[in-house]
Amino acid sequence: MQNWRLWRSHHSAERFADKIMKFYLFAPPESAKKPEFHKDEIEATLQKVADGTDTSDLVVVLYLTHNSRWTGGTAYVRSWLTPAHFKPVRGKWRVFSRFFTPRDLPRHFKLIRMHLRDNTALYPSQEQDQYKWKHRYFAFNDHLAHLFAHELHHYRRFHFGFHPGEGENGANKWALKRVTDLGFKVQSEKLATKKKKLKKKTINFSAVLNPMDFVRTGGLKGQINWENVFTGIALNTNRRQKKKYIEKKLHHFEKLRALAPGTKLVVSYDSSQKYTGQFVTIVRTMRRNSVRIVVRTDDGKEWRWPMAWLHQDGVG
Repeated sequence: MQNWRLWRSHHSAERFADKIMKFYLFAPPESAKKPEFHKDEIEATLQKVADGTDTSDLVVVLYLTHNSRWTGGTAYVRSWLTPAHFKPVRGKWRVFSRFFTPRDLPRHFKLIRMHLRDNTALYPSQEQDQYKWKHRYFAFNDHLAHLFAHELHHYRRFHFGFHPGEGENGANKWALKRVTDLGFKVQSEKLATKKKKLKKKTINFSAVLNPMDFVRTGGLKGQINWENVFTGIALNTNRRQKKKYIEKKLHHFEKLRALAPGTKLVVSYDSSQKYTGQFVTIVRTMRRNSVRIVVRTDDGKEWRWPMAWLHQDGVG
């Protein structure tokens, strides 16, 4: 571990002996020259935020770097970890995999990892997280306190069952109240998000077309010239007629969707002509805007069949 130092917490205060977290700080040696980044100062901030929460099962590690495009934290608190899990090996945290695993880790624990920049000139600073919250920190300790409070919320939720049902937004709300109540200077707000307008799917004429509706012959299906049928439909059906036809078919689809699974339907048209005139059985409906329905043919095969090509026996 070149040009880096590890500071451990030593927990000299007896009243915290049973409830205090284990804390590890990985930082460049020159960081220790600045009071803001001294291990004792950082740990005092963490203990202040954690006061009132039993953190005896918690291990916290903070990485400080000079230059980085990201800052943040992750709480691994849903299940127990062992010392073998301390060193990050994947994702964005793997940049710190070169650092050794402390020898005095507990046999099992919950873990919070955090990463911040050791540059006081960055503050006041403003960040926007992936959950569309904008945060403003006036000093390094403000940033540290808020980041830790957010991850501590996850620890409290999954380790003790506090904050039931609250996710990332809940963690941000709790963290803001926690640190501001303690006197840290943090501003945080949820940004307004524009709801995406759901585009209504347009059902076109070809999606609901049953060519048998345009066949005007009583002849056998093998005698129908399908090429002529489709050509005639294209040439002789105007916009108003198509619109009326679509409305009629959509009404037909609603009736089919209302039928119970197991209902028998008749295939009025099959492009392969294999199943035309045969019965099929409804298996299930599909999503609301689908023009198909799942059916089973007598040979046991299941198909997503166009509803326009099906009808109830005796009903057109």
